[in-house]
Amino acid sequence: MPSDSSSSLPGRVAIAALAAAAAACPTGFVDPDPPALQRVERVWSPPVENEPVVYALLLDLHLARGLDCAATKAQIAARVRSILITSSTPGIELPLVDISPNCRQAPDRHFDASALDVAIQGAERTYGARHVRALLLYVNDIDLPVPPGLQSDFSSLRIFMANRSAPLPVVWAMALGRGKDQGLFERLLEWRHSGDNGMFAALASAAGGDLPLQALGTTPAGGVPVFTAQEAASIVEWKFCGPPDLRTTAINFTFDGKPRRIDPTDPPAFSFDVAAAVPVMKSAFSFNPVRFWVEICTANCDRFTRLEDGSLTIWDKTNGCTLPAGGGT
Repeated sequence: MPSDSSSSLPGRVAIAALAAAAAACPTGFVDPDPPALQRVERVWSPPVENEPVVYALLLDLHLARGLDCAATKAQIAARVRSILITSSTPGIELPLVDISPNCRQAPDRHFDASALDVAIQGAERTYGARHVRALLLYVNDIDLPVPPGLQSDFSSLRIFMANRSAPLPVVWAMALGRGKDQGLFERLLEWRHSGDNGMFAALASAAGGDLPLQALGTTPAGGVPVFTAQEAASIVEWKFCGPPDLRTTAINFTFDGKPRRIDPTDPPAFSFDVAAAVPVMKSAFSFNPVRFWVEICTANCDRFTRLEDGSLTIWDKTNGCTLPAGGGT
């Protein structure tokens, strides 16, 4: 329409005049009203989920005759429970696995791997399967290798759990000498005697460093906002600088470096697309956060800006960011 053409003419004339000036004086031209730009880094780490402590105590004691077998087992169980289940590490204790019920170790002793797996499945129903990775604490007070029968039982348990795609258990041992099998146990603690405070302090130290087991949380509903509402209020246009993190998917924008406005009803966000992993001991948990750069313009986005190579460009007609990382005007 004629009115639209005449109303936009002064703006077009001004830009044309600036372009002519820029062409005539490429090294000295400075736009009197340059874009107000800032390039900022976005850093996001997904929530860390502290998983419930689901543990089973496997007692394999051989006591001298005359010692109170039941009282010793009760004492150990109580001390272990007070260390592993606390206000900061909530969870449940699975039924005691009493490998040597009379505190006399038989050479051909076994434990019921199937029954232990059933108990673990009960905890999975309580907390959800993806949140449960069982902790087994094996206690042996004799300086002898773990017998083949028990090694076979540990293997059977792993097979049962692998067959139903459950996380394999974390296995610790409180043992002596030849019983401290590094191929079977992930944490090894020195057995002393059932009333030794130092032994249980060592268990508490291990628990403090490794429990609760941890896993990555999930992306919030609707994705992770690129900008806070306060940040978005001052932004006229913005660009994604890249490169994109391959673990993310853009929501309400694309990873193309084009200038775009923010729609308040559909603000830019991203989802974090990583398959759920099994919980791991706290000391082994690590994660690389999502990092990327954006360039924001808060005024004069249709004006000239000078690039690092000295050339001039109109900011909102140029794909890609124009400031160096960390730069701003």
